[in-house]
Amino acid sequence: MIFTRLRLKNWKCYEEEDLSFDTGITVVHGVNGAGKSTLLEACYFALYGTDAFQTGKSREDAITTGMTELEVELWFIHNETEYRIYRRISDPPSSEYVYSDVEFETPSDIYEKESEVQQKIQRIMRMDAEAFLNCSYVRQGDITRLIHASPADRQNIIDRLLQLGKLKTYRERMEHALRGARNARDEKQTELQTVEERIEHLEEQDLEAELARVNKRLESVSTAIEDLDDDLTTAKDQHDDAHQQLEAFDQKRSELQEVSEKLRTAQDTLDEATEIVSQRQNQLNEAATELEARRAAVANSLAAVDVSIGDTFDDLIDPETIDRSRLNTALNERETERTEIRETITQLEATIERMQYDAESFADRADELQAQASDAEARAESAATRAEKRRTEDLAEKKARKTKLQEAIETTKAQFDAAPDAVEFGDADAYAERIETELSNATQEQTRLTGNINALEEQISHAESLIDEGRCPECGQAVDAAPAVTQLDDKREKKATLESELAALEERIAALTAKEDTAEALQQAESDVAQYTREQQTVTHRIAEIQDGIDRLTQEAQEKQDLATRKSVAAEQWTARADRLTAERTALENTLTAVRDELATVEEEQERLQQLDDALDAYVAAHEQRETKAELLASAQETKDTRASRVTRLSERRAELTATIDEERIELLEEQAADANETIKQLKAERAEKADERDSLTAHRGQIQGKLDDLDTERSRAAELRRQQTTLADAVAQLEAVNQMYSGLRETLRAANVSYLEQLLNSIFGLIYENDAYAYIELDRAYEITVHEKSGETLDPDELSGGEQALFNLALRCAIYQLLAEGIDGKAPLPPLILDEPTVHLDETHVGRLNELVERMRQLGVDQTIVVTHSREVVDSADERIAVSQDPSTNRSRAEVESADLLAGI
Repeated sequence: MIFTRLRLKNWKCYEEEDLSFDTGITVVHGVNGAGKSTLLEACYFALYGTDAFQTGKSREDAITTGMTELEVELWFIHNETEYRIYRRISDPPSSEYVYSDVEFETPSDIYEKESEVQQKIQRIMRMDAEAFLNCSYVRQGDITRLIHASPADRQNIIDRLLQLGKLKTYRERMEHALRGARNARDEKQTELQTVEERIEHLEEQDLEAELARVNKRLESVSTAIEDLDDDLTTAKDQHDDAHQQLEAFDQKRSELQEVSEKLRTAQDTLDEATEIVSQRQNQLNEAATELEARRAAVANSLAAVDVSIGDTFDDLIDPETIDRSRLNTALNERETERTEIRETITQLEATIERMQYDAESFADRADELQAQASDAEARAESAATRAEKRRTEDLAEKKARKTKLQEAIETTKAQFDAAPDAVEFGDADAYAERIETELSNATQEQTRLTGNINALEEQISHAESLIDEGRCPECGQAVDAAPAVTQLDDKREKKATLESELAALEERIAALTAKEDTAEALQQAESDVAQYTREQQTVTHRIAEIQDGIDRLTQEAQEKQDLATRKSVAAEQWTARADRLTAERTALENTLTAVRDELATVEEEQERLQQLDDALDAYVAAHEQRETKAELLASAQETKDTRASRVTRLSERRAELTATIDEERIELLEEQAADANETIKQLKAERAEKADERDSLTAHRGQIQGKLDDLDTERSRAAELRRQQTTLADAVAQLEAVNQMYSGLRETLRAANVSYLEQLLNSIFGLIYENDAYAYIELDRAYEITVHEKSGETLDPDELSGGEQALFNLALRCAIYQLLAEGIDGKAPLPPLILDEPTVHLDETHVGRLNELVERMRQLGVDQTIVVTHSREVVDSADERIAVSQDPSTNRSRAEVESADLLAGI
């Protein structure tokens, strides 16, 4: 897995940034506080959202100061598939809430819900935000995170990374299921015991015999109720007959009362009608008086205008004879004239307002252009100043650097002229190889001569000892005369010759050794010349770039000066246009005053005409009111006559009803009804007692039958519970076996991983740490870490020095990384290894070892490593470099991908 591109907007100290990443080792470098770590934090935030924020930090803290929202967009490739994730945080000043959006684009879909995105990212990465920190992202100041974690936390972290946490989850689920099965089994046992107790209780009640006794008594009670029902029917018939006759008399009484009530009401309404007739007569008289007043008002208004509404208005009575044509024509003409004048006024006002706005806009435009002219002049001066500065400082510095490099090249090549042998520049390697071969041959010859001399010395020494003992130095036998020493002299002479050859050879070896040093110096000289040449080419390229920059700045200065001149001319033109519009507006304002006076005159004439029109409307309304009042008076008189006739009819009907009512017959019928009613009450009371007894017996019979049904149900339930209990017992046994299997499998896998992880940890720690004080590192199954010294003592990792802890933590993280790579057979995502200031606690020796560690991780399949560092050695080893700088005037950071050759030349 590799990051390919990162885009930022208003992310902390970055205003706008768009970076591309490549495979291999990418080093981010720059001064402290420039924003190097901030780039890595953006990648972390893109993947895991707010989970990536450090404790105590909120979402709005990441937005650039002065801005209200940020955007972070990250592209990455996993398993040859490209993904894009986009996040936005908004903190609008008008709201008390902070909003966040996310969009995760895959080849097949786009996800916008935070929960879905987190699930997708964690499934691809195979780690959550916490696991990413513990394995892939070594954050600044967090180098010893795994060391300081407790064994339990360290175990959880590594288990999650190695996917062992799933087995724990499965076991927890299995334990939950096992507890549920055991609880269900025990509940069924308790329920079965309860059911068996209820069955025993029901069987003791002899329910069949009790049911037969209740049925016999119920039959006797039902017969008695039927007899009482017959007597009750006879009594009800007698009561109903008397009651029907009484109801007939009651109806006549009710009708008499109703007729009497209607008669009183009819008399009241007749009185009301008489009063209304009187009121309507008064209203008609008032309407006639109002009509005369309205007629006089029309005459007064007519005198104030020059129009006619008829030949002789004083004799008019019917409003339909009034002629309004001339009045309506005059009103329409005035309204048209008034509308036209108001439209003219509106147009004049709009024109005046537009001209005033345009004049102000022209003046503002002139001011704006003048300001732009001043700004362009300032920019022109600034560009000229910067061009001169680059010419006198940067360009001069690079030219001096190029001259120094040329001098260094010539000085270095001069070493070949001073060499003891004639060696051409470029032949240093061949010369060194030849000297090395000659030196090797001479050394071998020296070894051979030394061995021969030593052998002769032993032989001579042995022969001399034999002579001293009176023996022959050649055969070792005792002799009477002097021993022969011819061969001994030959050996002594040969030894002297060999020693002379050895002395000459040693002189030659000394000379060759000196030449070997010279060859190495010449090789280094050729390497230095190559380096100087590359630097000289880079400086030459840089000089060309600086000259191009000077030319661009010079051209920019001229362009800005030309722009300032054009802006000044345009500002004068806009000022003249503003003055011209102001004069035209003053003339239009005088015209507007005259038109408004004309409107006042027209409106006065229109008002007088409207008063006449209103007076005519009032006259017509008054005439209609008088006609209406006359019609209402006629209607009221008709109503009065109708109500008088109704009073007469009701009086006659009341007399007829009074004569038909017999009070003695009514009294006799009431006594008969009362006697029948008393008999009915007695029969009902007796029947109710019997009915209550029947209901009680029926209910009791139902209870007995219910208990018999319960008994059958409980017996069936007991059988079912016995079957379920057997099934649950079998399930508990199976779940216990599976649970034990999960537990053993997790411990077996953890033991295997811990053992291999311990081997990797020792191997990697030995690779990056140069110290013979430590024998090995122990990692037990509980993830307890112990450092064993060669002296036999043991240490906790917390007891190591700061640098040692940093190296130890890097080794542990990389060991986990290697275990992931090998354990999942390359299918693990292996995200980029991100190291933020890993060299803070390291000396120069171990910085070099850090490069070896990074290279080892690359060989394991870590396609991308991103390192933030100040170490020059780490920077020089990078495949790609990103330089981060910050503008001190704005505190805004910039990041730029550098050329490795260009960086080496500068």
